[in-house]
Amino acid sequence: MYKEVFSFFEENNIEYAVLNGYEELENIYDTAKDVDILIERVSFGNLRNIIHDMCKENNFSIVQILHHDVWAMDVFLYSHSQNQMLHLDFYAEVSSNGKYIYSTSELLKNTKNYRGFKILSPAHELITYFDKCIRKNNFSKEVLEKFGSLLFENSKASAELQRIFGEDASLLESIFANKDTDLLVDNIDVLKDKINQRKITARFYLLGEIKRIISRILKPTGITIAFYGCDGVGKSTVIEKIIRSQMPFRQTQYFHFKPLHARNTTEGNSSTPHLMGKYSYTKSVVKLFYFVLQYNLGWLKNISPLRVKSYMIIFDRYYFDIFVDQIRYRYGASDILLRLAGWLIPKPNISFVLVAPPEVIYARKQEVELANLSTQVYGYKKLAKNNDYYLVEANSSLDKVVKTVRTHILDQMKERHLN
Repeated sequence: MYKEVFSFFEENNIEYAVLNGYEELENIYDTAKDVDILIERVSFGNLRNIIHDMCKENNFSIVQILHHDVWAMDVFLYSHSQNQMLHLDFYAEVSSNGKYIYSTSELLKNTKNYRGFKILSPAHELITYFDKCIRKNNFSKEVLEKFGSLLFENSKASAELQRIFGEDASLLESIFANKDTDLLVDNIDVLKDKINQRKITARFYLLGEIKRIISRILKPTGITIAFYGCDGVGKSTVIEKIIRSQMPFRQTQYFHFKPLHARNTTEGNSSTPHLMGKYSYTKSVVKLFYFVLQYNLGWLKNISPLRVKSYMIIFDRYYFDIFVDQIRYRYGASDILLRLAGWLIPKPNISFVLVAPPEVIYARKQEVELANLSTQVYGYKKLAKNNDYYLVEANSSLDKVVKTVRTHILDQMKERHLN
């Protein structure tokens, strides 16, 4: 996929350069790795349209765009035909908090070709990558070896090191040559001061950052996903696989039933919830209103901030599970009250209902009698008839079920982006 991206840039005269990690581009699909790409400011301002045109030409889908800095934007692309995801991280400036060493135009004037695409010159890559590593305290032997290869294979890199660090350039040459992490750590503060003295502060950065943050709050890029189904149908296994798969989000947060971190109530903690009796009508009504309060406060306190931070938020069961399995939650009041309360509960973006033949589920877990299990399966299928739910046949292979769930999530992300 990345070859099509760079080919499109070349054909449309879009100046760019891959910043680092270009040696492993063949192995980045469906992993946590991304491709850092520097592009000219004019192109960055029109990036959404550029990527849209590129995707249209190559039959890719945009499933997520995260504007995580004034001059930085994550773009997640998905190819249905190849069943692959590509994570691109675009930059209009190689900067941190609005401060940079080189202008974008200076960096893009001195690129070189590498396996059919453009990368920074060794001198510029050495300095910008070193700046990034000292900011993130990344001083592994592999990183120092990379610095050494950039420095000693190109005379201009040595001259640039001398220009930036002056008399401390020889110290860095020794560190890189000997992969001396301890010596680097001992002198890190001095080296940081030297490189920071060379940085330029951009104008209007703070104003742009405020505008970006407001936009992220008004249009959160995270997503909430709920999974429903009988015990033994495979929800936990599917959720675990989805969490471990490459998805277009910053991180993942898992909740059980309610949007609270601590599970300190009977539901979800009891190993045999169906053996406990129902509450009285009055106690059930009180509990129902307590649910409404918990869900709304939990959503405000926990879920909304995570959505702004581009999290994938997964629920193993959610409020509407009570519609099917009232015994689990010891609910003893009327269905009408349940549905009225449901109107006051924030709804997940995507809801999956996993079903399988009762006999198959019973063979996996004998927590509920087969007759009651059949009733639950029927109830979940009925719940899934609502357009807000997506029915998944969980009797297939695990890989097929996970692929079905993941594909639907990505399709929904694509639709959300288009809207």
